[in-house]
Amino acid sequence: MLLSTDPQAAALRYDKRLVAHKFSKAAAGYLNHAALQQQTGEALLGQLPIRSYQAGVDIGCGPGPFTEALKQRCDTYIGIDLAPQMLLEAKRSHHNGLFCRGDMEQLPFASESFDLMFANLSLQWANQPANLFHELARVSAANGVLAFTVVLPNSMQPLARIVQALDGQPRANRQATLTQYHDWLSEAGWQITFSAPRPLTTRHRDCRGLLDSVKGVGASLSEYPKQGLRGRSWYQKLEQALLQHRDVDENLVLHWNIGIVIAVKAKIGVL
Repeated sequence: MLLSTDPQAAALRYDKRLVAHKFSKAAAGYLNHAALQQQTGEALLGQLPIRSYQAGVDIGCGPGPFTEALKQRCDTYIGIDLAPQMLLEAKRSHHNGLFCRGDMEQLPFASESFDLMFANLSLQWANQPANLFHELARVSAANGVLAFTVVLPNSMQPLARIVQALDGQPRANRQATLTQYHDWLSEAGWQITFSAPRPLTTRHRDCRGLLDSVKGVGASLSEYPKQGLRGRSWYQKLEQALLQHRDVDENLVLHWNIGIVIAVKAKIGVL
């Protein structure tokens, strides 16, 4: 998933079958490449309001990297993911965990089921984000907490910029701004209690490791038409360009702009 700074992100259309397929292919080796996801998830856990939660749902749970941490905070925990292989990996690692397959835009849960919803780098895959936050409000109890991280514009640099230059056209998925997320939340009846962008950097020993940090977690699906086969020359040019951005320890870097948001479902009539 390559990213751009285009703020017109509301019309993103993803084929959910392809999303499930991409992430399923990545499931077995996901945790070997999920340095960014680990950083963002830990940051999100650190912002959770300290209180007792009766029921929590982990939206886009993947192989369950935060299952145990969330189970410690919730009397009941459920992980949900669109990718069946991710759920198989989660069940292998967490034998006593509850996991189900489902689409976050059409959640298979009754209204007011959860007082905690945790979503680490998953909500940006919604086709209709405005509707998504109404759906999340539907399954949230009054005063329920929604905690999420999302990729914001101007992320995954310099890779996104280099790929666009090599291809001569945008290859990056558009991402919504934090302001757009605020608007969608407010329209759906959520009160924002914390929101901040956070710059994060991942470091990689070589070009293969850098590319695997995207492809290896399943996030290489693009909203744009599929690119034809790229030859060895293309990858050599990519590597040479990336080498110009090494850090002082000779690592290749990816710079990310991540949004961290905590919101509470407002009581009826209190907005």
